Amino acid sequence: MCTQKVKLHNLKKVKIMLKNIGGKEDKGWELSVGFYPGILLGIRSYLNTDYNEHVVYLPFVDICLIIDK
Repeated sequence: MCTQKVKLHNLKKVKIMLKNIGGKEDKGWELSVGFYPGILLGIRSYLNTDYNEHVVYLPFVDICLIIDK
């Protein structure tokens, strides 16, 4: 039996963030772009207690939108 461990490496990451200020709601968002070794196509959402992550996977690139609840 042969098992192989997958190692993901974020080589570069770019983040864009927005936090509402003033008397507005405390909801903010973050957009990040990462690079990884491999080819993958798809979309996935990760639902967490404090925020939701929506990720688009393209070959060698992932784009992640994080929205505060």
